[in-house]
Amino acid sequence: MDELKDLDSEAHKWFDDKPVAQWSWSHFKVYPKCNMLLNNVCESFNSAILDAREQPIFSMLESIKQYLMKRLQAYRDMTACKWKNLRFFPNALKLLERNVRRVSDCIPIKSDNTYYEICCFDGRQHAINLRERTCTCRKWQLSGIPCKHAISNQREEIQDYVNEYYSVETYIKVYAPAIMAFTSEMFWEVTGFNPPKPLTQMRLVGRPTLSRRRERDEPMRKTRKKAETLMLKKNQMTVRCRGCGNSGHNVRKCPKTVENR
Repeated sequence: MDELKDLDSEAHKWFDDKPVAQWSWSHFKVYPKCNMLLNNVCESFNSAILDAREQPIFSMLESIKQYLMKRLQAYRDMTACKWKNLRFFPNALKLLERNVRRVSDCIPIKSDNTYYEICCFDGRQHAINLRERTCTCRKWQLSGIPCKHAISNQREEIQDYVNEYYSVETYIKVYAPAIMAFTSEMFWEVTGFNPPKPLTQMRLVGRPTLSRRRERDEPMRKTRKKAETLMLKKNQMTVRCRGCGNSGHNVRKCPKTVENR
């Protein structure tokens, strides 16, 4: 933060009223097993139901229900067909493999069968606890996947230290509940209750807003014109004439070629 203050005092001041747990890895909670600051699940779901939001209430709920039914079943089919021989799903294995490639700059020093001291080429030292599955860099606790410091001392199966949150078995349990199908309105049981009446609220003037409500300090999305003004200009190569050898024109517009014509 001191380095940020020297670089940009306004940016440093912007963090004054922001809780540290919302933007710093050092204060993130470790039980979610997620080291990401932003979660785009709600954004993805909101974009998927844009068309359904424009429909009447019953049609909207029916569209969302069918979308979720198809999506959940697609995940179950993918698990049964593609991941049946895997212990962990592929994204977790990619993250683990990426950490394996970074082990070369770590030198482990064994304290006992549980504790290790890891010396890095940048001068930092980290402490590893295999029983608690912790590292002082906190990446292992935050993500649930062993960091490069934890992998550097392993002489056994590395996947044994990956959190069970990433296992295919857990994935199957998450998507096991299914949304049950039901019939259309013509098959519903007739009751003696009065049907619901439509809303008395009048429709507001103008087009309804489709964009979500943004926070007061959230930057607005740039329009196409504004984005073009902020883009860097293309660095074009200097055109050189093959006839006279001068720059600034090609052989078709060369003065000597024009005179000869």
